[in-house]
This record gives sequence, C-alpha cells and structure tokens, in this order.
Amino acid sequence: MAFTPAYQTAYQTDPPVILVEITAYTGAGTEILRYCTGTGTVVGGNFYAPRIANPGSIKTTLFADGTTSGESELGYGEVVLVNSDGGLDAILDYGLDGRPIVIKRVLGGVVLLLMSCTMEQPVVTTDDVSIRIKDPQALFEVPVQLNKYAGTNVLPAGLEGTDDIKGKEKPLLFGPAFNATPERVNTSRLIYQGNDGALQSIPCVYDKGVPLQAGANYASAAEMEATAPLPGQYRCWLGGGYFRLGSSPAGQVTFDGVEGADASQRTAAQIAKRIALRILLTSDLVAQDFVELDAANGSEVGIYINSPTTLREAMDQVLGSIGAWYSFDSAAKLNVGRLDAPSGTPAMHLTSAEILSLERQATNDEGRGLPAYKVSVNYLKNYTVQQENSLAGRLGYTPELWETHQLPSVLYWNGAAFGNGLFVVVGDSSSAAISADGAAWEARPLPYTEGAWMAVTYGNNQFVAVSRLSNDAATSPDGVTWTARSLPDTSTWSSVAYGNGLFVAVCNGGEDPTSYYATSPDGVTWTARSMPSERRWVSIKYLNGLFLAVGMGNVIATSADGTSWTEVTLTENRSWVDVAYGNGTYVILEGAAPGKIMTSVDAANWTLRDMPPLPGSGAWSAVTFGNGEFAAVATNTTIMATSVDGITWTQKATPSANYWAKVVAGNGAFVVIPDVNSDVCALYRTARYWLTREYRTELAIDLSVLTKNPHAIARTLFMLLVNPLAAQAEAARFLDLHKVRRDYLLITCKRTALPAQLPALGKTAQVTYPRFGYDAGKLFIFIGCETHLDSDDVTLYFWG
Repeated sequence: MAFTPAYQTAYQTDPPVILVEITAYTGAGTEILRYCTGTGTVVGGNFYAPRIANPGSIKTTLFADGTTSGESELGYGEVVLVNSDGGLDAILDYGLDGRPIVIKRVLGGVVLLLMSCTMEQPVVTTDDVSIRIKDPQALFEVPVQLNKYAGTNVLPAGLEGTDDIKGKEKPLLFGPAFNATPERVNTSRLIYQGNDGALQSIPCVYDKGVPLQAGANYASAAEMEATAPLPGQYRCWLGGGYFRLGSSPAGQVTFDGVEGADASQRTAAQIAKRIALRILLTSDLVAQDFVELDAANGSEVGIYINSPTTLREAMDQVLGSIGAWYSFDSAAKLNVGRLDAPSGTPAMHLTSAEILSLERQATNDEGRGLPAYKVSVNYLKNYTVQQENSLAGRLGYTPELWETHQLPSVLYWNGAAFGNGLFVVVGDSSSAAISADGAAWEARPLPYTEGAWMAVTYGNNQFVAVSRLSNDAATSPDGVTWTARSLPDTSTWSSVAYGNGLFVAVCNGGEDPTSYYATSPDGVTWTARSMPSERRWVSIKYLNGLFLAVGMGNVIATSADGTSWTEVTLTENRSWVDVAYGNGTYVILEGAAPGKIMTSVDAANWTLRDMPPLPGSGAWSAVTFGNGEFAAVATNTTIMATSVDGITWTQKATPSANYWAKVVAGNGAFVVIPDVNSDVCALYRTARYWLTREYRTELAIDLSVLTKNPHAIARTLFMLLVNPLAAQAEAARFLDLHKVRRDYLLITCKRTALPAQLPALGKTAQVTYPRFGYDAGKLFIFIGCETHLDSDDVTLYFWG
C-alpha cells in the first residue's frame, strides 16, 4: 500500500527527516555516529546532529546494469556531511571502511528503514565529509578461500607443500566436478588435495586421461601418509579431500570429485547457501527463499575453485546456472530467487497516478532485447582441458561416456550422415534434424510434406537424402535449407552413398527383389541403372575406393565407379543390413540375433565370424567405423559392440533400450538413432574427445520465432549444471522466457506515492499505463531500484 493521506499531509506540513547511523571504530571501540537532515532531532532517545548536506542515492539491481541474466553488479552511492566548522575532522582517524551504515526516514513520528549498507573510508575536506556507501553485496567482494598452503613440509612428511605452493589458496569443491586438477601437496608421497574439506567421493583419478584403479579409502591423514597404495592405484582420505597415488604418474593428474552428502545438497540453492555462509550468518539469509529456489530447480551443479575467486564471482556462477539471482533487501538480508515470467498476485501496483515518467528501453542483454529463437546451454564443465598430444594413446571405455539426448520430435528416424562438421538425421513426416556435436539438435523441414525419408549422405559439398515409396530426393549445402529433387522412378529407395564423384542410390524392392538403382554427379540430375541381378539391396557405402552394396541373400556387389559392378557370392545366405571399413578390414553385418559378421581385406574373399550374443529379441542393425574403432548397434536392447580390428568384438552397454537402427561416426563421436516413434538419440563420445573440450551442449530451438522476428538471435549460456536433461530443461525454459516480446522499463515516482516499504527485488509488480499495451495492466518483475534521497525521487526498474 502507498502512504496514507495522513502521512502525505504530514509530508507536506512536516517534511521527512533523513537519519544516518554510521558504525565507526574510534580506537577505543566501535561507536555509532548519528546525523540527520534539518535542524537536529532526537529519535529513540538518541540525538542526531544536523550534518547531512546530501543524503545521496544508491542503486541496486539483480543483474549488471540493463541486463536480465549473468553477473551481478554492486550498487554505490554517496552521503555528504557538513564539516565547514571542522567538527568532523576526528573522523580522519576513525575506521569506517567495510562497516555498516544505516539510512532511515522519519515521517509523522514513524521511523522507516530505507537501506542498510556498507561504506568506504571517508574523504574529509575543509568543507565536508564524503562517505561512499555500497550495496551490502560488497561483502562478497572478498576471496572465497582464505586458507593458503603454509609450504612447511619436511619431506617426506607433510600436507602443506613446500615453497613452490607456499601462499597459494587451497582448492575448494562444491557439488560434483569433472576432470579437475588437484594440488600436489606432497611430492615424495604423491599426495594430492582436491578440496579444503571433506568430500563425499572421488569416483575417478586420471593419469594422462587414463582412469586409475581405486583402492580402499584411508581412515585418517596419518594412515594416508604411512601407507602407499599399490602401483597403478589411488586411495583417498575423504575427510580432508586428499588422494594418494601408488606410483609416479606418466603425465597430468586429474580427478572427478563430489562434495555434498547427496543430490539434495548439490543444488544451486544449497551450494550458494554454503558459499554465502563463509562470510554471513544463518540469520543473514532469508531461509524460505532457498527452499523456494530448490523447488524451482533442484538440479545438481558443481563448481571447482583453484585460483583466486571472490565470493561474488562464485555466487554469480552457481546461481546463474539456473537463471537465478541474489540481492540484499533493505534490512541487509540475503534474498535469492529465479527470474521467471511474471505471474501471480503483484506485490506493487503502479498507475499513471503514481508514475512521473516511464521509459521503455532496450536491454544490455545479448541482442539488446531481441527475441531468441535458439538457446544453447553449455554444461558439465571440464575443469582441465587437455591437449590431444598430452593424453595416453588409447583411453578406456566407460558406460558414463554414453549419453541420451532429445531429437526435435517423436518420429521414425531412418537415416543418418556426418559431413562438413555436421550430423544430419532424416525420418518420416518430412523431418530432418541437424547437430554439430550430436547432443544439441535443431529441427529442419524436408520437402514433400508426406515424405518418409530413408537415407542421407554427404558428398560434393552437399547432403543428399532419398525417400521410400516415391521418387522424392532432396539436396542441401548445409543441412538447413533443402531443395526438392526427383529420382528416376518411384521405388523403395533404401540407401544412398557418395564416392568417386558420384551419388549412388539403391532400392530394397519391397516385397520383390529389384536390380534398379540410380546415379547422379550432383544429387540433382539422376540416371536410372541396373545391378547385375535382382536383389533386395539394403545398404550401400563408399569405402576404401569401392562402392559396396549389401542386402538379402548370399550376394554382395562392389564397384569402383558406381556404374560397373562385380557380384561376390558369399558362403552364407543371410540378411546383410550394413557394411563398414576400417583399419584395413571390411565388415558386413547380419541383421539378426545372435548375429554374424563377415570380414574381408579385399572385399572379394570373406570370412564368417561371431558377434557378441544379444539378450531377448535384440537384433544387430547397423555398423560403422570411426574414432579408430568399429561400432555396431542393435534393436530392442541395451547392448552394442565395438572392435578395433573388426574381428574381435567387445560387448558394451548403451544408456537405454531402444530400437537403435543407425549409427554414424563423426567429430569424435558415435551417434545412434532409433527407427521407432521416439525422440531420443544416443551419443557415445570417446574420453579423448571430452577431455579436449571445456563443455558439452544442449539446446532448445523454435524456428517459428523467425517468422515474426527474422532477426531473432541465438543465445549461448555457460552453466555449471552436470546433467544433460537438466541442461535441456534449462535451455527450453530460457527459450520460452525470451522468445516473446519482453519490455525493460525505467519508471520514476515520488517516494510518497509508493508503498511505505517497497517489496524486495524479484517480486511481481503490475503497471497500468496508457501506452505500449499496458492499458489493462501488465505484470513485470521488479529487478532494480535507485533511491534519490536528496530529491525524494525513486527510479524503479522492471522486466516482463
């Protein structure tokens, strides 16, 4: 509510008095110095000397000026006291820096707290004393870590390092961290520290990217110093955040660590609370805010700090990872919240009656307030980005290297290719999807609205796709914009490949075998051709200088130029579904369970071999070669297999059961797509790939935004989230928040026209004004306030 009429009358007949209370250290102890505007006053039995020449102003915002996400910004102001008589000269010898300053207003005998801040050391002149006041957030402009290594080891004993790390901040870990660099605190005993405090676990330690074997945890620091692990092992003393190696490392040592008892203690809200409590007391926090922030997003985040970092920087990173903010209210209590679309009952209502001026401004966000059509969230930070040549020659497989990611829609996805740094998959309903990394996918429409696209390939600087039960084809230089093309005839086109300057598309004939196929030099003009005999051709690829086509039966076909073919009769009559080549070996795969392969070094002489068994009704469906190994996937199972030589295969686990139909290699990854109604793809990256990159990426996209806003932008966010589904959800939330028109307002009012106590930042407000479509009222988020105590004007900042 606003000031009552009685208070407004009092304001006119008895103007408000501003009180300033300064906590100073005088040498004998702390003392509160009290000053006021006007002629002097007594409040609460204390006299306030009439020394205030200018009570100043202070501005506080949730984010940096003009922005709605990212780093926070400190607010500053200045109080000027009269000193022409020299009565305040003694302040020169007082300690004010970093101490509290409280500003109040007295109106009609009622005292109202305006702000509680900190201050800097004053500037004292012959005429005045100027005191710069700061948002209480200035408390966070201190190092998050005060503990440093003493450098006092007497080798081989000690955990404080030697002179080489003396004075260096000890590392801190909050939540989980991946591939972080620990501090070596004992060079003789190979002891490392990953956190200045307890850890829940150290799941893995790496030497040149190779996981070491974990031994039993130590019970104490003394046991750790006294007992070495076995060679090739590491053992942890979790109580101090340490681990010890059993043998000298071959290269860089890194580790995965987890702090926090369980997932509920590893959220942005809980980690921010632990960071804030390094300098604040529990009573300085608005506890309910942290509960509500956990309810808004309880995903795990993790931050590893091993270089000079302030509390503010750490808070910004942690809370920014879920689009959250933090601020101190007028009582200097720490508030937290998340920036969401305004909703609910407004805490403040402004109309033309209260508003002196209203300005609608562009934000300082990326794109200056333009809507977003795409949001990329970088997550699961790799805290030690390593060079390719610094890693071991071959890194082991772990199931954790598999991830599931969301395709743009639920479809039968039938074909996949990699080219020009881009994965492209095609499916039913004339749909395609593209991705640079196999994780973050964008939908792209194909021609012919009823198209059931079966296969896609890349060659001659373009992608070419073919469709079944039609003569539809399409080409694209970038996977984004597709042009309709026509094949020579309507048929069940099953596969397409490019090599030796020619695209070749084959048919599986449906119910009837066929010799029909087609070629094109450019994907535009196609020529009908015939194979030597009628077959149900399922797959064709260009491998090691040869087109190789496989299908049902005991015959495959090879061609150097795509027009002259040689049929090879196999010893086995089976349903061959795919073919691959690598490390000097051709492999053809049977689409069955338990399933067989045949291998050859020349594509002419073939040897039958076994594949790993599949559980239940699983059947092998596709094979490819990339990243130095073969990979085969299967339908209706959680099993896949890899092989270096194509002969000896190792069974491995995928992240979930699905009808995995196609696998394609590229950019250090294998991408697997399903051929049932599904929007889930699987991604397997080698450990080497992730160790050389800082982040993984999820995205959300809405191309319809470009229809109304052709200049809509793509936003990129860097977050400390660790789960791909959480990153995907945050990308989608941020896109929903920013793909529509959002207004950023500066509204100036008289203080007496506003509620006696302004709501905290982050609350919802309603603005009713005869411009910009606000006639019936529009909800906004209150994101900033600048109080001008000298003029009694207040500038309020809103977003919504």
